[in-house]
Amino acid sequence: MNLLSKLNSAAKIGLVFGVFAAAISGVNLISNHFAQTSAASSCAAISVIYCGLNESSTQAEINSVKSYYDNNTSGHPTAFKDIKTIYNYVGANQALIDSMTTANTIPVTVYKNGNVTNASGKIIATDAMSVGRFRTTSSVRIGSTNAYFRPTSESFSDSSLTGIARVDSSGKIIFGSLGLCGNPFSATPVPTVKVVAPVVVTPTPAPTPDYAIVKEVAVKGSTTYAPSLTVNYGTHVVYRITVTSTGAIPVRSVATNDVLPSGIKYVIGTIAHDGFGIGTTLFESVSMSDGYRIASLDNGSSTVLTFEAIVGPNDSATSCTPETINNTATITQKVAQHGVSLLLPKSSTATVYKTCIVPVIVKPPVTTTPVTTTVVTPPVTTPTVAPVVATCTNLSLLTSTLNPGLVTASVTYTASTGVALTNVAFNWSDGYLTSTGVTTTAQHTYTASGTYNVIATLSFTSGSTALPQSICQLPITINIPTPVAVVKPTSPAPTTLVNTGPGSNALVFLAATVLGTIAYRSILSRRFASELAE
Repeated sequence: MNLLSKLNSAAKIGLVFGVFAAAISGVNLISNHFAQTSAASSCAAISVIYCGLNESSTQAEINSVKSYYDNNTSGHPTAFKDIKTIYNYVGANQALIDSMTTANTIPVTVYKNGNVTNASGKIIATDAMSVGRFRTTSSVRIGSTNAYFRPTSESFSDSSLTGIARVDSSGKIIFGSLGLCGNPFSATPVPTVKVVAPVVVTPTPAPTPDYAIVKEVAVKGSTTYAPSLTVNYGTHVVYRITVTSTGAIPVRSVATNDVLPSGIKYVIGTIAHDGFGIGTTLFESVSMSDGYRIASLDNGSSTVLTFEAIVGPNDSATSCTPETINNTATITQKVAQHGVSLLLPKSSTATVYKTCIVPVIVKPPVTTTPVTTTVVTPPVTTPTVAPVVATCTNLSLLTSTLNPGLVTASVTYTASTGVALTNVAFNWSDGYLTSTGVTTTAQHTYTASGTYNVIATLSFTSGSTALPQSICQLPITINIPTPVAVVKPTSPAPTTLVNTGPGSNALVFLAATVLGTIAYRSILSRRFASELAE
């Protein structure tokens, strides 16, 4: 093979390799554009309208659609200016939006199989297609937006979703919008069938949602919850709210409220939903807020809210007054679903009976001086009986410089011969007791600042006889400093490279290959000419 043939072969091999590499790169880049199918939910990035429509009534949903359409904004934290483009894709336009009323816009239910029913449960359209902000296998991108048009069988994770539909004068669907996510949809209207004779059709009752609520309380650290509890002032308790879906279908958009009474104090940072920390919207009143909103709850399932509180946080041994503290939690469904009206609110109350332990001081027994009676004939002497002494003589409290909440308590006592100490109990006045047996020293860590009355109760026996208990008490003030929040420096935003797409990358690989081949061929041609000259 001469040098020119070698040059042609090398060029062909280089060109084939470059095209193959570009093709492989393009396939990999294209595969990266597919995303997992996910169900749209309220206040999610994948929803067309960030928190969905206001579903309190059909008119409220109409107002929501008009507002988002007219402002051409999606309501996301970084709003998308594409609502008109998306809604127009499924059949909407400015005139249809402006003319929406409760007379031509009806509540509907869209099912995963593509059927659309009205409030009476009648199928009025089929083959529904919806829009969402994530890509599926069969989805079609809408223009330059990040929204995709696809069948409800691919889009829905639930069996059905409620919404509204704009209909024409004959009742046929033009377009619609899903209430939970604001995703628009279109469907094929069912042809109107002329009935020769009137037919009375009894619609099958649609399955309905329902819910229940149970409020309970327990001493912190205990797993035994009950509707009522008796504790001393300063005790830490945990309230538990259990919400259960009791209907035939899942219930959604449940607002939970728990307005705290004045006799208890919430411990900051302890409220949780199924073990995960949440904000304090639970404590907002129903008239001011939706409280803490549970998006959806499958029928037969339950969810739990818990928080810690202190009973009588401002009480002391001298200011405490026994009282009954009722804490009520309420749940309210905020939207209608499947043609069912709003469910009535339901409530449950947990009761705490606050007690006030009055310190009892046991005085040492009073001894009398024995009297000796002298009889002239014969003299009689009354023997002296030693008094039995068993009393607490001193209680000392020592705080730690490293841990302001740590307290070490020590007691001393006096006991007669034959008297034995059987137990020492420390009441820390914050709901905790410590029994040490015959040990006269104990430690306890307070979790909150305040003034506490520490009571030490000593138990004695003389032989097999139990003596009256003796008590020492001493107040102590705990000051736990508030932790200082550390402000972390803001990291610079990562640099985002421009995505040129798989086609551009393929052109880059092809151009590089062709240029390399031309350069290589030029070098070989010069060498070939040089050899011929020799």
